[in-house]
Amino acid sequence: MNDSLSSTHQSAQVVSPPTEPARFSPLVPVVAWIAIIFGSALTRVIWVEGLGYKDSPIWDYIVRFFVLVALLTLSWLWPKLRPLRGFLLAILAFNLAIDAQVTIVNLPQVAALSPILFGLTTALLSVVLAVVLMALTLIHSGLSRRDLFLTKGNMRAQSHLPIPFFPSLRWTLVAPLAFVVLAIPLVVELVLEIHPNVALAHNILGALPLIVVFGIINAAQEEFTYRVVYLARLTPVIGAGQALPITSVNFGINHWVGGHPDGLAGVATVALAGYILGRSMLGKRGIAWAWIIHTCADIIVAVFLVMASSPH
Repeated sequence: MNDSLSSTHQSAQVVSPPTEPARFSPLVPVVAWIAIIFGSALTRVIWVEGLGYKDSPIWDYIVRFFVLVALLTLSWLWPKLRPLRGFLLAILAFNLAIDAQVTIVNLPQVAALSPILFGLTTALLSVVLAVVLMALTLIHSGLSRRDLFLTKGNMRAQSHLPIPFFPSLRWTLVAPLAFVVLAIPLVVELVLEIHPNVALAHNILGALPLIVVFGIINAAQEEFTYRVVYLARLTPVIGAGQALPITSVNFGINHWVGGHPDGLAGVATVALAGYILGRSMLGKRGIAWAWIIHTCADIIVAVFLVMASSPH
């Protein structure tokens, strides 16, 4: 990765709305959607929520893996799909990380750990594996930090959101408003799902350092794995108009089972959040607002978990 622009130059630069590529084959976004469907948790949602299984059968992981490998191989054989190769490689890396995590946590030695050590091991794996493997796909990619949105960006850029009156508003106003709008359904879901015990609120102060660290780290790794790499790979190929829905739907589906908020309503809320966060990254060429909003949301989740009436 190349750090090609100085922070001084970035702050002085006028940020324009994301542009669309001049031309691309209609087949490219179709393959991108197929890849994200097989690379997301959609089949797990079908097995768990639709068919009542505890988890996906092992052959489901194998089938999804070989579909992604087949699509990646096709990008080497079919010139029209070559621009999509980096995106397909990133999806495969993400799924390899998830498969490795599932394999490790199911090992008898790991399963026998105390609940605290088991939880720490699971959390560490979920943070490290996907980030490392997806970062490896960026080697020799030619993408700079700015291409990957790994800069603060212009915090005062206009939102360019496709909502009346909002396109001309700056992110300094839109970001707090977006957080409030997205936090309302999140809090409602947490109250209904977790049944917080107010009597346990005294635990929040003692756990506050851990809560804040969790929010910062989890938001950073999810922004990297769900938006940074995918948007950097997809937007130059098929444009923001196609890339944003693909990454947003993926973000929503992967929160359907076991995420907060979860369920179908949770998918819609998280997908909307993914779209807004992605738009903030593309519009100002930086991750700052997306990371801040995501961190605040994760802190809310952690606070409610501390007050949970039963373990989650």
